[in-house]
Amino acid sequence: MVKTLRGHESERGAVCFSPNGRLLAAGGYSGIRVWKVGRWQVAQEIKLLADEDEVTGDFEDLDFDLGAIEALQFSPDSRRLYGGGDSRKIHVWDTKSWRKQEPVIGHEPMQNDPQPMAPPEGLPPGVEIGDFATCEVQFIQFPKKGRVFASGGRTHALRLWRWHKKKGWLTFKKFAEKAAPALPTERMDARFSADGTLLASAIGTGHIEIVDVKKGKVLHDIAANKSTFVTSVEFAPDGKSLYATGQGLKTWDVSTGELRASMSLPSTGRVVRRSRDGKHLAIACEDRVVRIYAVTSED
Repeated sequence: MVKTLRGHESERGAVCFSPNGRLLAAGGYSGIRVWKVGRWQVAQEIKLLADEDEVTGDFEDLDFDLGAIEALQFSPDSRRLYGGGDSRKIHVWDTKSWRKQEPVIGHEPMQNDPQPMAPPEGLPPGVEIGDFATCEVQFIQFPKKGRVFASGGRTHALRLWRWHKKKGWLTFKKFAEKAAPALPTERMDARFSADGTLLASAIGTGHIEIVDVKKGKVLHDIAANKSTFVTSVEFAPDGKSLYATGQGLKTWDVSTGELRASMSLPSTGRVVRRSRDGKHLAIACEDRVVRIYAVTSED
């Protein structure tokens, strides 16, 4: 292990490197923290309001619209940071000024979703909280090129978005989740391959799907974890290997769908992301620690 990063007061739900290799962002129930890679100094911290237990004392610097963060992703040019979670919206920040931009709206609840939570008591006058139901955005993913991105989670659907100059981000394709509404996906993730031709999706049933994006065809449906769920996936830079977390870290051969390597983790891995050069993996775990691993030729 290369580095341990601490500081969050609650369990982490998301972690990602910026495409330019300069920043690492991690988020969860207490907020978002961004570090400068190499020096590992905190570049920015965004405090969130996750539940009514946190509604005490000073409200300054809290963002009442966000809820818990389950997904983080930088834009391909590293100029924007996208975050999603309990509020169903995908929130956007400028990474130079860290000012909040217009959110992306479109994820809707399923028929069996519980009613939204009532706003906690004690909020300052005029402050409203977003719609926090179980329709969580749990992953956001951009391909290396193109003005599109993918998102999904406990919405039982994978959405593909395309940028329109006048209207902003709009859904242009939606894939229904295989899980029944009565069995919501506890954790999902999706990643494009480096060339944007493949999309891998981690499903709460313990499966991984590898899809040909252009044809919309499932190439492999891998039963990755028979006894538990798959939490996150990540392609190697050459697209030949796929990393998956859950009860440990597993490496899969993309062309055959076969298991190549497996290793245990000190705590359940929630999110796995690689550095731009592919030499390191950052894994956010349930014990509130982000662990950095060096990738070997055997991985």
